[in-house]
Amino acid sequence: MSEALFRIDGARVFPSQDTRGPWDPTTQHGGAPAALLAWALDALPAPVPMRLARFTMDLFRPAPIAPLEIATEIVREGRNIQMSVARLIADGKEVARATALKIREAAFDIPPEARMRSQSWPHPDECPPFGRFTREGLGTVTDIRTARATEDPRDGWAAWFRLAPPMIDGADTTPNMRAAMSADYMNGLSAVLDFETWIFINADLSVHYARTPRGEWILVDAQSLIGPEGRGLAHANLYDLDGLFGRAAQSIMVAPR
Repeated sequence: MSEALFRIDGARVFPSQDTRGPWDPTTQHGGAPAALLAWALDALPAPVPMRLARFTMDLFRPAPIAPLEIATEIVREGRNIQMSVARLIADGKEVARATALKIREAAFDIPPEARMRSQSWPHPDECPPFGRFTREGLGTVTDIRTARATEDPRDGWAAWFRLAPPMIDGADTTPNMRAAMSADYMNGLSAVLDFETWIFINADLSVHYARTPRGEWILVDAQSLIGPEGRGLAHANLYDLDGLFGRAAQSIMVAPR
């Protein structure tokens, strides 16, 4: 097994080369800091049992593969909700900021007509490897399987994702971390522009949860919309092996290379 993607010492964070992304060999894939910040926010205590309802990350600048600092703060504490913030800092500059909205945990008997419809996808073991992201960095340590391929990229693709090594040394990789990391792939998974001639980098990531995901595998069913004004939108439904659990979106900066 590969080494963990991050080693943490107090507030200091040390990323490995396996966090690398496709745009620059010195910077991380957005999925790596997304999972790191999701872990930091998920670990914050709450006065009553709470579950993550929304995770939003803003990427102010690329996160370097270099020592970082992480800081967290609870900005709203209540009986029903908690709002918290995590910041990732490189050389004194904030590179990413994430907010988490948690909602108090409760169990209800939901009427059948209100329950989420079941949707079935082929099991990851039945799906062929997805080779587009496996050439460098994070893609080399993530098992990616094609669940649906389309001839017209505007129809979107769907793929299963499973991170092989631990995300953080000495810590379990939670399903929420896996969801944040996998969702960040959606603009590449649903790319309608040629990677060799265009840049289409996400400036943010938002994941909304209807329930807590389960297990190691996350399926991203993604589609991209590219406008004529230098921006676009990627959006996706998110599944685990038990079915749909949430939705995600990214704002995309578009430019010719």
